Amino acid sequence: MRHVIKRGRGHVGHGVFVVRRYQQGHGFFGKIIKGAVFPLLKYLGKQGIKTAYAIGEDAARNPKRTLKDIAKRQLLKTAINSAEDGVALLKNQEQEGDGIKRKSIKAAPKRKFKKRYTFL
Repeated sequence: MRHVIKRGRGHVGHGVFVVRRYQQGHGFFGKIIKGAVFPLLKYLGKQGIKTAYAIGEDAARNPKRTLKDIAKRQLLKTAINSAEDGVALLKNQEQEGDGIKRKSIKAAPKRKFKKRYTFL
C-alpha cells in the first residue's frame, strides 16, 4: 500500500513523494518463513494429499476394515516415510571438505635498485 505525501511549492521535484507504508519482508522473520516454514508446509500438504488418497484407496479395496484402522495404518506409514525423508535431507546437507580456500599472503617482492655510478 502506498501513501502519497504532497509537498508545498518551492521544493525541488514534482511536489509529490511516494512512500511505502511498511517494509516488504526482507527481515529476519521473513527469511525464516520463506526458507523453512513455507517449504515445510508445502511438503506436509503434499504428504497429506497422498495419505488421504491412500486412505480412500484402501477403504475402497477393503470394505471389511474400518476407516479408523485404515487411517491409523496409513498415517503411521506417512509418519515413518516423512521421518526418513527428513533424515535423508539432513544427511545431504552435511558439509564436506575443508571450507573456503583462502589466498595465501605473499610477501611483496623486494625492489631492486639499479646501481648508480657517480663520478666525482
